Amino acid sequence: MVGYYSIQKAMEWHRGIQSDAQKNYFGDFGLKGPIDVFVRADIAGGPSYAPFSQNLDTTNPVIYVSSGIEGRTPETGELANTSKDSDVFFHEFSHHVIYRSIVPSTTYSQPRALQEGLADYFAYGITGNNQLGESINGGTAPLRAGNLTNALSFDNFQPPESWDVYRAGELLSSILWKLRESLGVWKGNYKRIDKVVWDAVDLMPKLGTFYQFGCAVLRQAAAFEKSENLAAGTLTNPILQEFANRQFFADTNPGSGNGCPAVNAILQVVDQREAQKSELPLVDNPKTPVTFTGEGQNALPPYGGSLYQPLQPRKVRCGNLAVQGSNPAAVPWLVIFSFAPLLVTALRRGRFFQLLLRWLRR
Repeated sequence: MVGYYSIQKAMEWHRGIQSDAQKNYFGDFGLKGPIDVFVRADIAGGPSYAPFSQNLDTTNPVIYVSSGIEGRTPETGELANTSKDSDVFFHEFSHHVIYRSIVPSTTYSQPRALQEGLADYFAYGITGNNQLGESINGGTAPLRAGNLTNALSFDNFQPPESWDVYRAGELLSSILWKLRESLGVWKGNYKRIDKVVWDAVDLMPKLGTFYQFGCAVLRQAAAFEKSENLAAGTLTNPILQEFANRQFFADTNPGSGNGCPAVNAILQVVDQREAQKSELPLVDNPKTPVTFTGEGQNALPPYGGSLYQPLQPRKVRCGNLAVQGSNPAAVPWLVIFSFAPLLVTALRRGRFFQLLLRWLRR
């Protein structure tokens, strides 16, 4: 149930930050298509592995979350309780949302580092704290955290081709978290920088660099200032200063430059990309954005043949999720969860059997 709750919460957070235009173009949440979520799956990489993937034969995009190593200690190098920590689901779901523009590369480290850093940052936004995976790292410290060390900059990650993508991503999420704490609230639980960063992903090329992302953030920050009637520079000035302090702006070699000298050229590229988008057909929102598969799956290694062999699969509809599980004990609770609002309505209106029949036909 942790996985189901967590995916629902991630969906709600990403849906709440989208504009109507973004929903029309990208579809709900910005997803490329329905996502299959597999929990407590046996997968390549071992029991502490939690990957996401977009390109597995003809299947839907997927998230695998394995069981983790019970009783793990930090010294073992493995992760514990991966299927019981919501941060794992928030992070992996966010990968798919980011994938609408930025594609992880096996050749270039910067797109991968952007994916990791942004997925961490969105997980922080969902939880409201800058700690990721406290329980999966032995309970002594988070797996990653958005804590910015004053002396740290992208000069520490040279050359970019050999980056540790998780550590470079951690620096990115730390920079964004610092800005999140200082730039104010947008609406509800969202901060202004949440919206700016989410929108900046729209402008990114598939193999985008940190330089391009920095310019995209500035572009969207300026647009946000205008749309929210803020004074020019309210967001862009502190963002530019923080990025420059961290040696953010350079085309292929972060750390080699200071400032954004080619920002106009970058903005011309993203303007052309935006113009092209207006000519593309709208994306049909999937009726079932996520399929949730419960524990007990024997998933084969990613990128190889059939992905999984379900064991006695059952499927019920819960809200806007199709929940698929092989654990029979879990299914009645899901049915009750899905049926409860209908039961209350029926009892209030005296239409129990009529509404029950309608629910059974869904």
